[in-house]
Amino acid sequence: MNKYKLLKKDLGNICRVCLNKKYGLNLQPKHCIYDIYPGLCGECNNVKNIVRDIHFSKRIFM
Repeated sequence: MNKYKLLKKDLGNICRVCLNKKYGLNLQPKHCIYDIYPGLCGECNNVKNIVRDIHFSKRIFM
């Protein structure tokens, strides 16, 4: 659960690709809960789907 607590501050501000690079994860699109509309990623400054949260089934393996 420690990795989830660390990345929780970035949720809602960063895309899945940047989240994987920054924290060394292997999140698939089905593991993520996204915002309704695409937004500007805080890391790569591109308009992408922003990750709002991670499904609980994936969270317990972090």
